[in-house]
Amino acid sequence: MRLPSPSRWPALALSLVLVGLALPTTSAVALEARVAVASASPIPSSDTIVQRAITTSFDVTLRGADPAGLASFIAGLSDATSPNYRHFLTPAQFARRFGASKPTVAALRDYFTGFGLHVGSLSRGRIVLHLRGTTTDIAHAFATPVATVRRGDGVLAAQFTSPATLPRE
Repeated sequence: MRLPSPSRWPALALSLVLVGLALPTTSAVALEARVAVASASPIPSSDTIVQRAITTSFDVTLRGADPAGLASFIAGLSDATSPNYRHFLTPAQFARRFGASKPTVAALRDYFTGFGLHVGSLSRGRIVLHLRGTTTDIAHAFATPVATVRRGDGVLAAQFTSPATLPRE
């Protein structure tokens, strides 16, 4: 094997750097199967993006144990021919029958805590999980940019700028 002459080394080094810059970068997030969980809305023209992280709170709605059964149950509540007609559930009954499983809730708590988010209360029906954190931590957890916007009324708010995702599992 013959090496290039020393006078060609700067050109070779520059070529290697340019090839390296052209290659796509990957991360653990990019390699992980993810699913979109929230869409992004256009930022209104009356709002201004500010380059500042803020702390905000938000809710995550969890997929329950039996979405099809829940839809059927709800439809039956107002159907006079249904055995579920006006047969309402307590929050505890709802949680047992339709709420997210305890392992799912525990996995989500661990996931969000791992990104520095504060996991707050879980609704009594086990379908809404309250979270709080910085826009930077939220962006990392959902693998998407989060803009801080100053609304027309002067209030700072957070907004996804592209669809938010979570690991498929």
